[in-house]
Amino acid sequence: MDYRKQIYCETAFWKRFRKRYPSALPLTEDSIRQYRAWTDVFKFMMRSNISFDCPSGDIKALFIPEDEGVPDQALMTLWKKHSNGEIMMTFDSANQVKLGDTPISDMKPNDFSAVYLTANECRVAKDYGVLNITSDNYVNMSYLFRDNGTAIGKYKDYSWDFLKQSARHSCNSMIIADNYLFYGDLENNLFPILDALLPDQLAKGLSFELSIFAMELDSSHENYRSWADIKKEIGQWFSTNRPNLEKRLELFNLNNLRVFHDRTIVTNYIWIESGGGFDLFKYDERKGVLKSSKSTTVQITYPFIQSESTWPEDAYINNLNDVNFTLKRLNTSSDNRLLIPSRH
Repeated sequence: MDYRKQIYCETAFWKRFRKRYPSALPLTEDSIRQYRAWTDVFKFMMRSNISFDCPSGDIKALFIPEDEGVPDQALMTLWKKHSNGEIMMTFDSANQVKLGDTPISDMKPNDFSAVYLTANECRVAKDYGVLNITSDNYVNMSYLFRDNGTAIGKYKDYSWDFLKQSARHSCNSMIIADNYLFYGDLENNLFPILDALLPDQLAKGLSFELSIFAMELDSSHENYRSWADIKKEIGQWFSTNRPNLEKRLELFNLNNLRVFHDRTIVTNYIWIESGGGFDLFKYDERKGVLKSSKSTTVQITYPFIQSESTWPEDAYINNLNDVNFTLKRLNTSSDNRLLIPSRH
């Protein structure tokens, strides 16, 4: 595995964060929560490429704070990882990506999947569909570091609304791969998923990139729609529900390749897997509610950010590799920024 998440870290964030290590707090439920939150962020940094907005002339003061006179042990731990080639650390204020200041055209694909560590809230982060962790709110962002999911019971009342809570994240790009996505009711499945996950709008000049891989239904199927009609229906949903969101929509007809056994959604931060597909819910006209068609689970993870496990990273990359392989088999290509390889 040669992929590591890119972190853009403000020096002001680091100075506050390092001092909030809760070593001297009494053993309480709250102190345990603070300790775990601190170590989650630090362990994430220990597995990532980090760019500090520190001018070269200030590096010594960062490593040996003047008010302490001794090396910053946490920073030295990161530096050791860098020296061993396990991560990359850079100190460059001139080339640091600053949301709102750096032109979108100058940002690399990986910058749209980076995590931005700032001293104060970056109010424009949501306009870029990126994650922003501050030195004040990291304790409340524990969901980033845990995998979670929802158990779906057959014939029970459900909808995709649970994604709004379980997948609280910013995003600017998405890939949906499900052979049988269009076998079900878009109104009660695909569209609620998009509504739960997509931002209302992004910064001007930044398009939300959505790529969908699915099979076209046989013309004899009761839910048959032509490929053109499906694309039109999705476009109409965007016009009604996300009128201010610039988008680039790609639909790929798998032509019965059946290459995606697992049903997957990946964004620039998250991986969602549904063992029962994304056509789970059917409308019960008699009761006027949505019912699940099968018992299954929907798993939600944040690869490369979670500090407890590394297997989601391989799964995430495998999914992207499968998509790239499928594009080759279809003799076509995609402009989705998630599929543009950019390594450290």
